[in-house]
Amino acid sequence: MGRNQNQKKTLSLDEYLELNGAKRKVEEKQEDYSKYEPKKYKEKNNSTPKNSNSALFTYPYNFVSLGNKVERAERELGKNSGKIECSLINYTPIFTGGEKSKSGNHTTEQFLEDKNNYIISASTLKGEIRNIIETITHSCIRCKNQEIVPEEFKPCDNLKRLCFTCRIFGATVEKADGKGNSAYSGRVYFSDAKLPKVKKIAKEITLKVMGEPRETLKKYYLDKSGRMRGRKFYWHHTNQLENKNNYLKYERVLKGAVKSTTTTVHFLEPLKTFSFKIEFKKLTDIELGMLIYALELEKDLLHKIGRGKALGLGSCKISIDSFELFEENRYNFSSFTPNKKMGNKNIYLEEIKNKYLENNPQLKELRIILNKENKLDFSDGAYVKRNSNKGSMPTLSSYK
Repeated sequence: MGRNQNQKKTLSLDEYLELNGAKRKVEEKQEDYSKYEPKKYKEKNNSTPKNSNSALFTYPYNFVSLGNKVERAERELGKNSGKIECSLINYTPIFTGGEKSKSGNHTTEQFLEDKNNYIISASTLKGEIRNIIETITHSCIRCKNQEIVPEEFKPCDNLKRLCFTCRIFGATVEKADGKGNSAYSGRVYFSDAKLPKVKKIAKEITLKVMGEPRETLKKYYLDKSGRMRGRKFYWHHTNQLENKNNYLKYERVLKGAVKSTTTTVHFLEPLKTFSFKIEFKKLTDIELGMLIYALELEKDLLHKIGRGKALGLGSCKISIDSFELFEENRYNFSSFTPNKKMGNKNIYLEEIKNKYLENNPQLKELRIILNKENKLDFSDGAYVKRNSNKGSMPTLSSYK
């Protein structure tokens, strides 16, 4: 018998309520970032006709434009080291791939888990936050199809000339500098996001076939001049978000037939609360401000996490529960405990306000596609043929 076999497990509030068939009321604790929006932009948003997007092209994704060329500089080490603890709540069903099994040619995937928890991997979280920061700061583009990436957005290849995101998350270059360095490690470290498995709560569903990039869709990825349209993001499915307390209302939109081209997955229903941590070291004030912003976003903006984004899965809200800064003399060696203090998020948001939060065309477009409310109709599915699907994909500014 293991040494912990006889220990009585202490349940968290969420676990206790789950066992008793109840759920904790979800509360959004985000900073009101709307105060950082220019007045003209807010007035434009509030005056949008309700059905203005009804005839626009409908597809599950669109592209945030690239904007200005990449601003590259040498990495600067700041004085901010510390820890951020976060909660992640999924407002639509969520799935991250774990163990696979096959029955004939049909694949079934479990939700990623360890012995005690359902998991969203650290790499998934890091990729989502990095993508947001890359977009807002006009950072370089690392993707499989480098041939379509404009020259000015090619990956950084000089440690003395790194984009904003590479300076935070690290970079590897082919040519070493004068000191023999060919890589910088990142200064932001994510943990896995975990949801305790009080009982097995993953549900099974066979998802509809999701679209893959193919030659016939090339016109959507490139503009009229053959230039890369931008960075790809998925729309939130507002009809699913409105029914987050009863996902069965839109199950027919997700469900497909069991065959070799579909996958049966074990997903989690909406309103599950995951927890994760981020440790950071030697960030500048602007770098820390951008990390904070990319985590929480603005009140009405949601992240897309995990698989099945085209079908509306993975719309999530991240909240910062605690924000600690370590003192320069990090440890009190008389007690061997960290010297730390609670941080004030607003101080660091102010640092990025003028340069990145105001009058940033790419952030304006990001606000459109990440908003939890839009006028697009996905009630019959993401890939339904509509008359509006003829012609080229409108720019994101067309949806406002």
